[in-house]
Amino acid sequence: MTRKCISTFVLAGISALLLVAAPAPASARAKAKTVHRTIAVETARDYWLFHKQTKFKYFGIIDLRSPKRFFKGRIPGALNIEANKRIRRKLYKLSKKKAYMVYSRSGKEGKRIMALMKKLRFREVYNIADGIIAWKRRKYPLKSGTSD
Repeated sequence: MTRKCISTFVLAGISALLLVAAPAPASARAKAKTVHRTIAVETARDYWLFHKQTKFKYFGIIDLRSPKRFFKGRIPGALNIEANKRIRRKLYKLSKKKAYMVYSRSGKEGKRIMALMKKLRFREVYNIADGIIAWKRRKYPLKSGTSD
């Protein structure tokens, strides 16, 4: 083999290696890391117990019900963002890098807001399947009043 042939093979091999070793585009990486799904109430409780230890530093809980219902009984650590026409503006204020668990009364409104959060490019959003109704039915911890 001549030097010219060898150098051509080496250059072709390097370019093929670069194509294989090159990282995926940022949009593909972001899509791979996103999670948006409805979870069972038992799984939600496990997430809640785990993140309670860190005082919800990397995990947020969003109650989508009215403030009146929120103060009657909520999941401890939850933030009240009522699902109304102004919710998009309120969601913009939240960190998109943090994981969130949303819940409504029955889970239907939570599913809709989870889809909205996906459009707004939140990385990780979970919806409690049957909402606060299932949480209460299982007799999981609830907090009432204004202080947390």
